[in-house]
Amino acid sequence: PGKESYQPYKKIPILWQYNYDSGIEILTAAYFPKIFHKNNTRIDRPTYPFIANTLGKGVCLIICHVYELNELQKAGIGYIILKLLIFSLALVLLNEILKKYLNQNEILLTNLLIFFSIISIGNIATFHTIELQFITPIIITFLFINIINKYNLTKNFLFSIIVGILMLGKPNYAIYLTILVFSI
Repeated sequence: PGKESYQPYKKIPILWQYNYDSGIEILTAAYFPKIFHKNNTRIDRPTYPFIANTLGKGVCLIICHVYELNELQKAGIGYIILKLLIFSLALVLLNEILKKYLNQNEILLTNLLIFFSIISIGNIATFHTIELQFITPIIITFLFINIINKYNLTKNFLFSIIVGILMLGKPNYAIYLTILVFSI
């Protein structure tokens, strides 16, 4: 439907979602960092393109001896692996957070509501960073709980670095500002 989605082919598979920005996302990952000289649209969000590019090249070290992959294919594979890793990490961390507050049935229901929602399903299959809107708060909350349970300077330093990297994935300052206000 026009500008609301990215449609690389005329026939779109049923239930497969394309975000309008997916084209530039995959190009940014495929040609990272050289693409920023021609198109700096995503220069403020280099985390996903960098990781997808790196993962794709890592897979190519194994696969390219048997089957040659172009840059877009490498980036696509990298994005798929990244999405699976980030969603899996979020699921594990959310379970760790919720174990302290909910019983097993409530945790299962929470996971179903979050990870099987239209937002999660639509975005795990999209070359984009939208899922970081709800995954970043999970990661940051887990890290913050870990810090307040047993504080040390190294944990605080790593927390700051990880938050910075996440903000370079998709700026989502609400959770970080909430933690700062809570801490003050």
